[in-house]
Amino acid sequence: MFTAQFVRRALTTRLRPAACPLTVPVGILSKPAWQQVADDLRDRIHTGRLRGRLPLRLRSADEYGVSTHTVTKAVQHLADEGLLGIAGGQGTNVRLSADRHSKRVRLPDVAAFAQVTRAATRVSKV
Repeated sequence: MFTAQFVRRALTTRLRPAACPLTVPVGILSKPAWQQVADDLRDRIHTGRLRGRLPLRLRSADEYGVSTHTVTKAVQHLADEGLLGIAGGQGTNVRLSADRHSKRVRLPDVAAFAQVTRAATRVSKV
């Protein structure tokens, strides 16, 4: 026989909502949770909202309302894409920042463009 306290704890534990659960659309076309986490992290990296070291996976799991295994799979996927660098015991760092994704003209490109432009505008005197 179960005590009232056991039943109360079981019900409150089961019905407690996650801190910020992912909204998974119902249907065949819904993405797995790890892919949704990876998409969100990728978006945060590209927009520059996520830089440096990633938070602990346990904290990220609480933030997304998923298990740590799900976050680990998402992080591994982004590491395979080259967006994250995983250093054992050192944490996970963002490899690319928003600056690398912007379409800025680099100085060597400007210098080459200026040289080509000068060469094209020179008119030989006859």
